[in-house]
Amino acid sequence: MNLYLIGFRCSGKSTIARLLADRLGLAAVDTDSRIVERCGCSIADWVNVHGWEAFRRLEAEALQEIIGLKTHQVVATGGGIVLYEGNIEAMKRSGFVVWLRIRPETAASRMKADPNSPGLRPGLTGKDPIAEIHHLLQERTPLYEAASDRVIDCDEMPPETIALTILHWIQEIRLWPEILLAPSSGSPLGENPTDLPSAS
Repeated sequence: MNLYLIGFRCSGKSTIARLLADRLGLAAVDTDSRIVERCGCSIADWVNVHGWEAFRRLEAEALQEIIGLKTHQVVATGGGIVLYEGNIEAMKRSGFVVWLRIRPETAASRMKADPNSPGLRPGLTGKDPIAEIHHLLQERTPLYEAASDRVIDCDEMPPETIALTILHWIQEIRLWPEILLAPSSGSPLGENPTDLPSAS
């Protein structure tokens, strides 16, 4: 079974996936990173040539490849993974889904502060950034809601606290009891965020 992190751009999916994977001794997998490795170029460059529809097909293929590994993984997904209904079904069949929810203002602030955003997060609508974020969130919010087993509001929480919240939830639903309770892993969960690796 896998744990999938979904959410809008800059919601912290990749960072949280790494924190969780490090704490649990699992693999952290990023669908966007797999696509970049496969294509040999940035997502923006690939989309400029082939278009978003072709990218969504490629994204679905990457997800199926990850599922096909048939091992416990923490998977950070692309922000638009939910746009293809088959992806939602595939994630729910093969694991549990956590939506890292952020407000439009948070997404805009983080994207502006990230120098890698143009290559990693190319525009989709041609609108100005704020208008695009509002448009896309309006479109995707019902899909995120339909896909998720757990929702976490991440605007004010640091990554370590978000990861700890998810770890407690994993223990509650007994997603990976053989990992969380294994003697080699020490205490199943820390009691505060400092027990987790830093985000740096």
